Amino acid sequence: MRTVLECAEYFNRDINWTVGGDDTQYYIEKIGDEVIIAFLGSNSKADWKNNFSFWKKPYKDMEIPFYCHGGFLKCWKLVRDEIEQKVLDLSPKYITVTGHSYGGAMATFCIEDMWYLFPELRSKMQCITFGSPRILGLWNYKKIKDRWASQRLFTNGSDIVTCLPFNCMFFRHVKDQIHIGKIRNIFDFFKPDKFHSITGYIDTLKNCN
Repeated sequence: MRTVLECAEYFNRDINWTVGGDDTQYYIEKIGDEVIIAFLGSNSKADWKNNFSFWKKPYKDMEIPFYCHGGFLKCWKLVRDEIEQKVLDLSPKYITVTGHSYGGAMATFCIEDMWYLFPELRSKMQCITFGSPRILGLWNYKKIKDRWASQRLFTNGSDIVTCLPFNCMFFRHVKDQIHIGKIRNIFDFFKPDKFHSITGYIDTLKNCN
């Protein structure tokens, strides 16, 4: 399956991104037996409006309900069916889902759906996100955390986006973040070009190797 650096470099490639739903940009390709699903970060007014829709909403009618970021959930539901069908048509044996920033939130919803769609591939799928915001409410989290067992969430230096929405708003990440690069410093929170940009992630990952 794709390495962490290979996933990050998707977002610096010259790709013809598919636009679906409320301006969510994604890319799907199959390499050998592996299907890769990549989600691009925020780049429009619609994306930013959804980023700040902090209200919580039940994900779906299920045995163990959980609450999540309403704006991101709306965006995911608008593209879910088309993405699921495209992946089904490719008959994967391995699945990698990746996303940067807003795309990290989409990737987190996506891998949960892949977990249900391909139960036989749960040990052969991974989700790798960079600079992803929080998407889950605290309620019932411990009962559903196995759905994101294959996910790795990377945060670079003082990337403030990974702190949003704030803990005081009762949001959390689906699992502990993997911190890379410079030690977090409150004075560096407002340096997005250095810490939140995908170029910043790629540079730090290269220096870690």
